[in-house]
Amino acid sequence: MKYISLNKLCAALNVDKRSVDRDLDIYRNLLSKLVQAKELLKEYVNREKKKREERAASQKANGAVAKFQGEPQQTV
Repeated sequence: MKYISLNKLCAALNVDKRSVDRDLDIYRNLLSKLVQAKELLKEYVNREKKKREERAASQKANGAVAKFQGEPQQTV
């Protein structure tokens, strides 16, 4: 595969290289922020899943204790 330098490409398209460099910097910055946002979302989802599992385990344990003691169970 043959690569063309950015300088040659800008010259061929008659485009200011500084504008292209600025646009590429903006693109890289946004891409980096998207990667960070994706990681934060993944952490949030995992944290919420863990909380949900802990609540379910606690409710199950409370139900078992209530059943053992002969108390009526509450449904949620």
